Amino acid sequence: TTLQNASFTGAAGEITVDTNLWRAIVHDGVTPGGYPLQLEATEYARARYLTWRAALSQEGIASLGFSAGDNPPIPVPLIEDSGLITGAAVFSHQQGQSVQDHFTLPDEWVAPLSIEILWRTNPIIGEVTWNVETLGVSLGQIIANQTFNPVQYVTTLVGIDPMALTCSTIILDTTNLTPSGECFFRLTRSLTDTLTDDVQLLSVRFVMLVQSK
Repeated sequence: TTLQNASFTGAAGEITVDTNLWRAIVHDGVTPGGYPLQLEATEYARARYLTWRAALSQEGIASLGFSAGDNPPIPVPLIEDSGLITGAAVFSHQQGQSVQDHFTLPDEWVAPLSIEILWRTNPIIGEVTWNVETLGVSLGQIIANQTFNPVQYVTTLVGIDPMALTCSTIILDTTNLTPSGECFFRLTRSLTDTLTDDVQLLSVRFVMLVQSK
């Protein structure tokens, strides 16, 4: 029993079982009560993904997959010869077009947080720069009182083949982001990138880590 084990020293390496708590106890021949065995929980981080499609296509008409202000990219349907149907958000050169949205961070989220931007373009000369801003709002806070974190950006050289899928990745600023809080984000094509043509945004994917046992 628990009471009996409390005063039992046993032999070195002897094991008893507490029949009240149903746990094993290892003894060293000296210490009364011995050493109860504990299950050790190993913490590890695993990735979780959250994807936005830039645009949806229904019956040849596309709609934007994000929230946007008065200067949004233009949603277009993409219908390939193979029969593939999807949509894209077209960001024009030097227009400063942007999209916004938000999501809830998991309760077990731990930094970092990154974004993968999937896009394509027809020209094969130039660089595309994406600007991303984050804003964390926790329960009990007022959204109107918050401001975006400083702009982060990634510049990517256009692929060798026209319309080749290209992925640009940024590890995001997690200032004021908290587990179970809201993460607002704004994605903008930079006014100063060197690609003098349109860019088709296909999707954005957030990669986050959650702590598990």
